Amino acid sequence: MSPLASWELLGKQLWPPLCSKAAQDGDYSQFANPRLERNYNQQEIARMAFCAAAAIRHSTRRRPKMSQIVRALEGDTSIEDLSKGGRAPLSYFSRSKQGSPSTSSTTQERFKESSRLLDLLLRDYTLNSFKNQHYSIKTGVLRRIHLPSNYSGINLDAVRFRCGSLRRYGAQLQEFHIGVGAVLEPCGERLVVVRQILGSNWSDIYYKNYDLSVGMNK
Repeated sequence: MSPLASWELLGKQLWPPLCSKAAQDGDYSQFANPRLERNYNQQEIARMAFCAAAAIRHSTRRRPKMSQIVRALEGDTSIEDLSKGGRAPLSYFSRSKQGSPSTSSTTQERFKESSRLLDLLLRDYTLNSFKNQHYSIKTGVLRRIHLPSNYSGINLDAVRFRCGSLRRYGAQLQEFHIGVGAVLEPCGERLVVVRQILGSNWSDIYYKNYDLSVGMNK
């Protein structure tokens, strides 16, 4: 057996148990580079680990197609869809506390205090700024997202809403318009909620020459 084949066999034997243990413990740090010092999105690490485990299942029929894995990694589909009835290790929004007026204080503090997480949310799936003449100037439409009850206590400045990834957890939408100059991303359901907690110049931090506060009607 070649060294490469040996490594592949070892990976298929070790990876699923590691993912299962990480799912039970809620600790995916073993899959991340220690140099990051936990400065990364835990949910994305969990998503990557679960996709890797699904891709090397012993049963060929239970392995998802590469296109399914790509959609799961991009957030177009949930990792529950890859599990085919199995328990996914971590979803974007836990439903274990449905009906609760707010989420745990630990979760709230993680969202409120982590500027890195906010940066990821803003940078990932939001509206593009008007950068050059190749884009047509038009009035964009945003939709305010009403989060499920178990996440209603979190003060988010931006939440990505991509292809139903929040809708399946009970999020509801309310449309409002923004001013001329905004261009929507290609995905029609890629929407953003904006609460101007950071002040009028928050957009200059993340998107140069783009002021989302102008023309916003709440």
